[in-house]
Amino acid sequence: MYAFDELMRIVRRYNPSEIELVKKAFNFAMNAHEGQERRNGDPFIVHPVAAATFLADEIEVDGASLAAALLHDTVEDNNKITIGMIHREFNEDIAHLVSGVSKLTGLDFTETQEKFCANTRRLILSMNKDIRIILIKLADRLHNMRTLMYMPPEKQIGIAKETMDIYVPIAYRLGAYKIMRELQDCAFYYLYPEEKEEFPKLFNSIKEEAAACLETMSLNIIENLWKKQIYCDIETDYKNDYEIYMKKWHGYEIADIHDLIKLKIIADSMEECNIVLGIIRELYRSTRDKNYMGPKRKENLYQAYHTTLFEQNYQRSVQAQIFTAQMQKMNDYGVFSFYSLREQAKSKMQETIASFPFIKELNMISKMGLDNKYYIDIVKDELFCITVRVYSAAGEMIEIAENSTVMDYAFKINEAFNMVDVIVNGRREGFNYILKNDDIIRIISNNQENVGEHWKSDANRNLTKKLIDERLNNNSHNL
Repeated sequence: MYAFDELMRIVRRYNPSEIELVKKAFNFAMNAHEGQERRNGDPFIVHPVAAATFLADEIEVDGASLAAALLHDTVEDNNKITIGMIHREFNEDIAHLVSGVSKLTGLDFTETQEKFCANTRRLILSMNKDIRIILIKLADRLHNMRTLMYMPPEKQIGIAKETMDIYVPIAYRLGAYKIMRELQDCAFYYLYPEEKEEFPKLFNSIKEEAAACLETMSLNIIENLWKKQIYCDIETDYKNDYEIYMKKWHGYEIADIHDLIKLKIIADSMEECNIVLGIIRELYRSTRDKNYMGPKRKENLYQAYHTTLFEQNYQRSVQAQIFTAQMQKMNDYGVFSFYSLREQAKSKMQETIASFPFIKELNMISKMGLDNKYYIDIVKDELFCITVRVYSAAGEMIEIAENSTVMDYAFKINEAFNMVDVIVNGRREGFNYILKNDDIIRIISNNQENVGEHWKSDANRNLTKKLIDERLNNNSHNL
């Protein structure tokens, strides 16, 4: 029945108590979509079943999320179905999720600025209220991207661009790297069709050339870990097509991409991670060490030790990533990994989301009463952008938009108005200094407010300039 049997098998594996609920949602959706077809001629029900199957198999979501994934297009595609009917047939929670996803189904960032602004605010609001809505939308988008070849060419490009501009950054910010990378690669070949033949060949040649090196290194590391009675799993991985393309676009040769091929070493505990790191450093020359553990983890919850190892016999650089099995789930799906908590999952996810700096900033932006142009520019700056990672003098890691200045940083951490000087990596720098990965910044302040109109020339972020304007206006009103 359109892969529904596979969904049932997965649900029985991890949450058999929800079988009847999922069956009921499937039957309701089957009736609602009766006679409807996908572009490729498949019955429409194939799509919601595929989205729900992904959520069950990869993330083991709760019954309400599965039901909502199965029902998510019923209200939009059948004018006889209402949210009230979903509420009566199921419950308030499922109706709430279906309503939230339905409101985002028409999300089209290629429309007018007014529509863009309204839908962006709706998207942000749904993250604050219930992050499960965003996950269902990501699963919906992922299946649509997997089947995009059946859409007309002009729609393919629009949907691929929307995916790269909106959904990829959201997946990254929430730590859902596996979803992010597949969305990137799906969109990549529609946005850059000239690369469609070149990159699969390139990727296959990279894998073939690296196979012997990775096998030799894996066996060598395992053998030396066994001597210490440490038993780890080791997986091989590669940079995805889109990431390779972007590196090449920035002028990198393939041989210069230090994390092109990877060994993922999965330990049992944090203590073992530290021992593993020490052992592989003894076995190979290591460079580019990165510590994303504990308090230094990324804002989207990613945790690991990274180090680049050089294999002398093969003359290859290989990035080693070391983490625990528990960290691996979080590294793949970020905040959504908390579904493993079952009854506490929703509250834990919302509590975690509320602590994310980018959510706090977006909440602030939503309350600023900006006109459409400002709102669009600032949201792109804050959410839909490449970031760099810098550190406060206390060692706290902070992600900030690429090309940000010290002035932008000071406003991001709320230490701007009394700022008189700044030390970056032990040297005095100007407020217009552009931050780079791994910079260490110390803000020097006094007891006086020092903000002035000229500060805007030291800022690159639209949000910073708007905050400076607001402060100057408030000060002038208080005179």
